[in-house]
Order: sequence, then C-alpha cells, then structure tokens
Amino acid sequence: MIESESYERFLVKIGRRTVSRVHYDYRSRFAGLFSCVAPDVEAARAKRDLWLEKNQAAAGEFPIINIQQEEV
Repeated sequence: MIESESYERFLVKIGRRTVSRVHYDYRSRFAGLFSCVAPDVEAARAKRDLWLEKNQAAAGEFPIINIQQEEV
C-alpha cells in the first residue's frame, strides 16, 4: 500500500461568520489513518507531521532524515 493524502475544503458558519476549513486524510503504510480538520492544508500537514513523529517513536521506527553531503 502506498502512502496517500486527500483533503477537501468546506465552509462552516460560526456565529455570523463563515470560515473556510479543510478536512484532511492521510493514510500511512505503517502508522494507519490520520484525519483532522484545520484552517488550511499547511496546518493539517503540520498536525500530520507531529502525529507521524509520535507514532514512529511508539513503533520503534526511526524518522526519515535528509542528509546533505558536503562538497570536497
């Protein structure tokens, strides 16, 4: 199974104001399904990243680290 994400924007009325929100779903190969509602996609991805870090640590997996090689 491949990791996948999907999101849908919707409007919700809070009092007299109408605000935009995003329903975000992310399915991870190892950690399962993550779902949340956030003000925008960037905030939802930030929540997802925290969730992934927590679940990887609980499962004993190591996070992916990008290593940049120095030019010699």
